[in-house]
Amino acid sequence: MAETLTNREIADVFTAIADTMEVLGEDVFRTRAYRRASDAIADLALPLTTLRARGDLTDVPGIGKAIADKVAELLDTGKLEFYEKLRAKVPEGVLALLHVPNVGPRTAGRLYTELGISSVAALKEAAEAGKLNGVKGFGPKTIAALLRDIASAETRDQRTLLFDALRAAEGLIETLRAASPAVQEASYAGSLRRGRETIGDIDILAATSDPAATVQAFTTLPLVARVESSGAEKATVFLHNGLQADLIAINPALWGAALQHFTGGKAHNIRFREIALAKGLSFSEHGFKRVASGEMLTSATEEDVYAAIGLPWIPPEIRENSGEFEAAAAGRIPRLVELGDIRSDLHMHSDWSDGKAPIRAMAEAARARGYTHMALTDHSLFLGITNGLDGARLRQQAAEVAALNAEYASAGIDFRILRGIEVDITADGGLALPDDVLGDLDIVVASPHVKL
Repeated sequence: MAETLTNREIADVFTAIADTMEVLGEDVFRTRAYRRASDAIADLALPLTTLRARGDLTDVPGIGKAIADKVAELLDTGKLEFYEKLRAKVPEGVLALLHVPNVGPRTAGRLYTELGISSVAALKEAAEAGKLNGVKGFGPKTIAALLRDIASAETRDQRTLLFDALRAAEGLIETLRAASPAVQEASYAGSLRRGRETIGDIDILAATSDPAATVQAFTTLPLVARVESSGAEKATVFLHNGLQADLIAINPALWGAALQHFTGGKAHNIRFREIALAKGLSFSEHGFKRVASGEMLTSATEEDVYAAIGLPWIPPEIRENSGEFEAAAAGRIPRLVELGDIRSDLHMHSDWSDGKAPIRAMAEAARARGYTHMALTDHSLFLGITNGLDGARLRQQAAEVAALNAEYASAGIDFRILRGIEVDITADGGLALPDDVLGDLDIVVASPHVKL
């Protein structure tokens, strides 16, 4: 069964529905209903799965029975038939117009229906050719700004955050395993496996006894929006979120060598092959070959691959030829930071300002994650900040924090709430709260919300 979608992912689906409906010029009240549902889901403190199990979905403002049914379908199947049919009415290129700054769904719909513009390239061509001149809402300054925005979008590095790419890759692997019983091993590779901050595309490696069947299964997964290419052992697809994903299906006997090779990084692999050659071995994704005799050597695991050149396994996150080979040879590979090493969150907003949860609930959630500290840094009272705190309310909050800390201490619980504030930097470079108030806090986060 595929991994259950998160609140954020389901909220994004409802936003996409609203955008698509607005492009199509559908009823404004229905469009707003989906936007309200998206906002409500994004703001929930509890997972939708929990609310559904309790039968409380329709108790959430903005979620009626129709929306609740769609939420249930997304939770059960990872997709929504209504959304798929809606998307089919609008060319992909029209929805891509929404990625251009200042081009909203209504404008994209007008450009498509009135001028037949169905891609960013067509929009650029129309603007440069003067076809937008005289079109309502497109004066000379607007067109000039539009061309600058398109140029910026074209030159900007189109990469995806690690977290988003990781979620997509894990979903692909889980559904591929379920759809293709021939898969014996599967992993993401490339920059994603090396934990780079941003990812260009997703590389999936699958060891399978039936490559053709595995490729076929991959190209028909629910997450796949479009198949770019497909062969006997490889496929390239685009997901509904726009990410490109590449599959390489390999012989299980080659798993270790292939996983090392396709994980990279490039500089690491070059140095790896140099060390192998010094030991009389050549190396590729097919494994080792003895240079003298031509004999092929298989490696079932990555541990076997590194052992063949006399080294312990090297974690993917440090495979950049930045000293990891020397550290491995000396037995000094560092222990990497893991999720369980995180002991605190030092920037959190409660329902005292613009957060959604009370302090006690936040503290208990932090403790459940194994934290020993958390810092309350609600907004200061400044300009239009929602329910911001001044000195008087900070002192009131301090009493609640002190009571909770005393409660934890008396119970012998190793957990402490730190008092803080996210204080605004004013237009003249000062701070929105006096020094005597700030000096009484454990932590101060200074943030500019106005032009300096």
